[in-house]
Amino acid sequence: MSPKRLTPAGGALKTNNNGKPITISTISQCHIEKLPMISPQ
Repeated sequence: MSPKRLTPAGGALKTNNNGKPITISTISQCHIEKLPMISPQ
């Protein structure tokens, strides 16, 4: 499996600072500083 396509939900969303696909684990800590518009909180 390619590192760019881990999951259709994370890989298709966007890439974080490290250039890795945003996964459930990454989006948990990344959505707070990188994806504030997606999270209403």
